[in-house]
Amino acid sequence: GDGTGDACECTGRPFWAGDVNHNGLVDGATDFIVLTTNFGFAVALPSQGDQNCDGVVDGADYTLWADHLGRSSSEIDLSP
Repeated sequence: GDGTGDACECTGRPFWAGDVNHNGLVDGATDFIVLTTNFGFAVALPSQGDQNCDGVVDGADYTLWADHLGRSSSEIDLSP
């Protein structure tokens, strides 16, 4: 995927859009903190908050996080 749906693959392995720390839950406790800490950071990785794989942590990444907030890996389709 390109980061716009549930499954993203820019790292070479699927991850859940919005699940910045890849713990299986899109939450505000850790995922949001990483996003806000790295907001504006260029040449970023998904684990740094770049959820749409465009190389920067920005509003589009926040939107992906917000759209999936509260979802867990069991609810999100990782199929290509």
